[in-house]
Amino acid sequence: MDLLKLGTQILMQQLGGGAQAQSEGAVQSALGSLIGNGESMDLAGLVEKAQQGGLGDLASSWLGDGANAQLTAEQAQSMVDDGDLGNLASALGTDKSSVLNGLKDVLPQLVDKGSSGGSLLDSIGGLEGAASLAKKFF
Repeated sequence: MDLLKLGTQILMQQLGGGAQAQSEGAVQSALGSLIGNGESMDLAGLVEKAQQGGLGDLASSWLGDGANAQLTAEQAQSMVDDGDLGNLASALGTDKSSVLNGLKDVLPQLVDKGSSGGSLLDSIGGLEGAASLAKKFF
């Protein structure tokens, strides 16, 4: 599953008619820069940023197959670089606020999909690893 492409599609759908995207490729590239290295998603890094920002409980709920806790636009903003956020807004032809309103739903879904079946969770040492990582920030 290509999570970057999935995230791009979800975000473009959520913004619907308000987003006049240059192209799906431009949006995908900007989203990749926002939550990865431009070519792939760094979901473990995203979870780590959430934990550093005091959102460890939220991020833990996204791991695995259980229910996902909701994220606010303000919380989403604390997890991303402002310059990359501006680039994504530009690629979508909209403003940062609109993008954040989309990201508040997209980010939990991406972490959930990426950790379904344990792949992301395994990469940080399972639930114990997630809890251990969270303890480092509290």
